[in-house]
Amino acid sequence: MNHKKYQTILWFAFLTLISVLLLAWPSLLTHAGPDLPSRETPTPVQPPDDKDDDKPVGAHIVLQVRSAPVGVWTVVQWQDSAGDWHDIEGWQGTLDEGKKVWWVDAAAFGKGPFRWVIYQDQRDKPLAQSESFYLPYSAGEAVMIEVSLVPSQSTSIPNSPSTLPSLSPDGGHIELCVRPAQAGLWTIVQWQDDLGDWHDIEGWQGTLDGGKKVWWVAPADSGKGPFRWVVYQGQRGKLLARSESFYLPYVGQTVRIDVSLAP
Repeated sequence: MNHKKYQTILWFAFLTLISVLLLAWPSLLTHAGPDLPSRETPTPVQPPDDKDDDKPVGAHIVLQVRSAPVGVWTVVQWQDSAGDWHDIEGWQGTLDEGKKVWWVDAAAFGKGPFRWVIYQDQRDKPLAQSESFYLPYSAGEAVMIEVSLVPSQSTSIPNSPSTLPSLSPDGGHIELCVRPAQAGLWTIVQWQDDLGDWHDIEGWQGTLDGGKKVWWVAPADSGKGPFRWVVYQGQRGKLLARSESFYLPYVGQTVRIDVSLAP
């Protein structure tokens, strides 16, 4: 009898335990979250650092062209061991207000020789080429190359042009006098190449002022030539006259050219 009573007590205790566990189960589910292992969090990508210390190390090559017409095209070339020159595809473009600048990576420091070539436009014949040069040797350095589209010629001045006192002590002047004076006449100064062909100078063009036209000449261009004046009925008019050839003046001089128009 006691044995049955003992089994009944055990069975009652077991049922009680089961009931307690069932009642506590929702609470266990609710509070288990914080004890679970966390998932891996992706590392955020940091934005690039714009500090000066992180900028690429490099230098520049700079081309400056005097008397450059609009649309001039420039190309940098490199010279091989056989002496032949080759265009650099990435260093080509039009001038920006008479100047062209290219960035040079540090890996190319000191290499050469190179040169600039200047064209009338992208598909035209060359107008000029610079002296050869080497790329910069240090960071922040700029190799400056200057080119004038006025060709370097003989430094002697012929006896025919008369020389007068200059209007400015810092250079010379060329002066054209046209008789008889007419309204709207257009004048252009031209330079002659080694083949004898004549070429307009973009910066030395304009209408007459009271039968006269004067242009200032930089000291660096003293003695160059030959040049000549050309006179037209208007900017797009017919050709009226060409002057005799002349050479540019030295500092403190004026080369005056007289032109008579046919009646």
